[in-house]
Amino acid sequence: MIFLIVIFLSNLYGVEVTQCFFEDRKYDIYFNDCFKIKNIYYSKSVNLPYENYENKKYENIFISSKKAYIEFEEAIKKCGSLNKKSDLKPSYRVMDFKLLKSKSRIANVVINFDEDINVVFGLVKTKNNFYLVYPPKNFEFINKEYRKEVTDFIIKWWIGFTEKVYLKSKLQMK
Repeated sequence: MIFLIVIFLSNLYGVEVTQCFFEDRKYDIYFNDCFKIKNIYYSKSVNLPYENYENKKYENIFISSKKAYIEFEEAIKKCGSLNKKSDLKPSYRVMDFKLLKSKSRIANVVINFDEDINVVFGLVKTKNNFYLVYPPKNFEFINKEYRKEVTDFIIKWWIGFTEKVYLKSKLQMK
């Protein structure tokens, strides 16, 4: 019963900005003492970082709620004086995924944190059928336990998803 209340309360609050740092016209914002988003620009609006790969821009971090956008702006305005602690870890779920044609990076998996922030993680399958999860360059876990929890979740979700697809295809073949 207490476990359900904690899950409910963590979803009620959403991600919480705990720290903000400013350097070279860019902001690094920390969330729930679990992860940070680096290299955020602000010029009358929040501009999240993107990655360049083969002459293309890839946005891998998205603000998915108005509440979160307002919290980003407030953190930027108070940057330097903001230093909170948070015991709540953001909840997370798979929001979407995209299969890739690469031999190693097999999918991009979008993880939604507390309905506030979406982050695209790369899923890599090694030669030994071992899976690795890579966050975008401008996203960094600062809590090792939380990182393990989220990456293990992504891998288990992927294995469960592929097993369902395999079983469904076997049933259709009969």
